[in-house]
Amino acid sequence: MIDVNLAEKLFGKKILLIDNENKEWVGILDCITSDADNEEDDTPGEYSVTVEVGKRYYEFFDHEVKSIQAAE
Repeated sequence: MIDVNLAEKLFGKKILLIDNENKEWVGILDCITSDADNEEDDTPGEYSVTVEVGKRYYEFFDHEVKSIQAAE
C-alpha cells in the first residue's frame, strides 16, 4: 500500500521499497502517479511510484507495495 503523503515527502530521495513478494528495492523515488492518471477506459486506476535503481526504472502499483521508507 502506498502512503501518498509519505511518498511525497520522500520524492527525489533514496528509499527502501518492499514489494508484496518481500523483495527489497533501494533507489531514488522518481515519480508518483495518481490513481486518476492510471485509469484506463472503465477500469479504475491506482496510485503507482517509480523507483530509479541504478540505470533502470521500475514502476510499482499500490497493490504491489508492502512498504516504503527512507533508506539509510
